[in-house]
Amino acid sequence: MIEFFKNISAINSSIISIIFAFILNKVFGFQEKIDNLSENINSKIQELEELKIEIKNIGIKRGKINDTLKEIKSKYFENYLEYTKAPAYNIKKLIKENKAFFLTLNEVLAEIENEEKQFLEEEKKKLYDYIVEKVEFNSSEDLKEKMKKNPYYEILVNKKIILESNFEWIFRELKERKYLASKICFTNFLSDMLPKYESKSLLNPSILDTSEVEKKLELYCFKLEKLEKENKRIKFLEREVSFLKKFLYGLYLFFIFGVIYPMSYVKYGNEIILDYSLYHNFIEELTSMSGIFLGVLTIFVSSFFIILIRMLKIDISTETLKEIDKDEDRILYNYLEYITY
Repeated sequence: MIEFFKNISAINSSIISIIFAFILNKVFGFQEKIDNLSENINSKIQELEELKIEIKNIGIKRGKINDTLKEIKSKYFENYLEYTKAPAYNIKKLIKENKAFFLTLNEVLAEIENEEKQFLEEEKKKLYDYIVEKVEFNSSEDLKEKMKKNPYYEILVNKKIILESNFEWIFRELKERKYLASKICFTNFLSDMLPKYESKSLLNPSILDTSEVEKKLELYCFKLEKLEKENKRIKFLEREVSFLKKFLYGLYLFFIFGVIYPMSYVKYGNEIILDYSLYHNFIEELTSMSGIFLGVLTIFVSSFFIILIRMLKIDISTETLKEIDKDEDRILYNYLEYITY
């Protein structure tokens, strides 16, 4: 029976030696891959940080920003009835058309909201003037029905520029104006019942050529994309390392129960009856020569396994690059939003 345990331990030792040699080669190979990947990523991060500083130092003049905002607002209000159905989508489209990569959607929305009331007040005035000049009405209900034909009416009501609860007052005001203006010729503000929001292109290309900034921003995104590919390599390596660690844990258990445990019976010499209990094999005999030998062997191999598992640690991160400061790196922050439109 003792020979059986000796043979089992020897066979298992041979199997573990072969597997361990393969695992050891894989571990050192992974360590080399991790070191190369880490060096490559650190180099790319350094390039991106330097490029980020260059972009921040170029800047965009306030005049360029203001003129671009005016251009976008002008186009928006020219097509207000169409654009207001999906303002966010249409503003993104206008930002793209004007290459306003230095502006965010929220900035433009806020600017439009600031001027929207004034714009609608103008449309209300045009509507009232048109009614006074062109439309006959006999009652407040009749007036309301005719005003509803104007494409702006619903918007003016929804935005509380016109209060339907005050329609009697509106009726009296317009009736009085119509009477006073009966002999005065008014300009036809709404000949086709559609808005005519006067605007001129306010952009002056000579203010600042943004092509240099845009090239650097494109280069930044290109390098960032390459870094993302390295991130995918990290994820792939992490999966392989996870599998290898599990394999090492399994191999360690195989070593304990396939080599150490069978060898613990060898100390009984030529005894015919063997005690298979864990107590006699691992506790009572712990201080015997064979017990000390097996204990030292177990500690040595365990330490070696721990070292190998620690060697498989991947401590590489590029998350800090995604945390771009909105104020410090304003242009870059806006551009990364811009390219998603």
